[in-house]
Amino acid sequence: MSIQFALMLYCGIAIAAFISIDSYLTRQIQRRWLGLSYGSTSIRNNLQKWLKRFYSIAQRDIEQVFINAGIYNRTLPRIYTSLKLLLASGLTVVIFLFGQHLNLVKLSDKATTAAILFSAILVIPEIILKSLQKKRIEKVSAQLPYILDLLAVCMQSGMTIEASTAYLGEELKSFDRDLSYIMKRLESVSKIHNMKQALQELAKQIPSQQMISFVYTLSQSLQYGSSIADVLGTQAAHIRQITMLSMEEQIGKLSAKMALPMISFIMLPIVVLMIAPGIMRLMNGA
Repeated sequence: MSIQFALMLYCGIAIAAFISIDSYLTRQIQRRWLGLSYGSTSIRNNLQKWLKRFYSIAQRDIEQVFINAGIYNRTLPRIYTSLKLLLASGLTVVIFLFGQHLNLVKLSDKATTAAILFSAILVIPEIILKSLQKKRIEKVSAQLPYILDLLAVCMQSGMTIEASTAYLGEELKSFDRDLSYIMKRLESVSKIHNMKQALQELAKQIPSQQMISFVYTLSQSLQYGSSIADVLGTQAAHIRQITMLSMEEQIGKLSAKMALPMISFIMLPIVVLMIAPGIMRLMNGA
């Protein structure tokens, strides 16, 4: 009962501290946006500016990592780092205080276990996010020809490329939220800046060969004024052809990859079965 009470007390204090710091930094950022003064000394003012700048940059980076992984929740990135540090430090404290209940009597055993758990909690979520980001890139790249065909159909019906991306962003919401987010992001960035910069940002988020080729081709079409609908159809056919060639190359490599398992699990046992009786007769005759 004492262990449970200590854990609950520790978690409560940590959560309260996190909420207080988060609300303070958020309030200070809002005050800076409104142009309000802080009424503090220069040292405190500089410290607050550094904390706000670090907090804002870190939050933007974490939000971008979650978006690249296909997680579009706005709340989770805000508490991601704090949750990791809270969980890692909490487990470390528990191991050092109550390690004897886990058969960890020596200080070295406690330190080793705490270090392993602390590192695992900090590293494993990053590995999972990287894996999700890779899967998202592969998924979007595989579905890119279909998106290009839809964009071409929308533009042939008389819509502009900005209107086409906005329309597909809404229509794809119930079908695929990754593609829907990409179309909405293209449309929103093109409104603020221009379509060329929106395409460049898309190429950074999805750094696959298919996406880079699409962005380069469409940027050239926008710059020189060629027919975008025809370019989109040609680009979709080109990406499908590249995908087909890649699949044929992988199929061609299967024979070479199957050689080692066939030799290890088929040919070698057959050779042993053929030679073993003769060797046994020789050994019995001797």
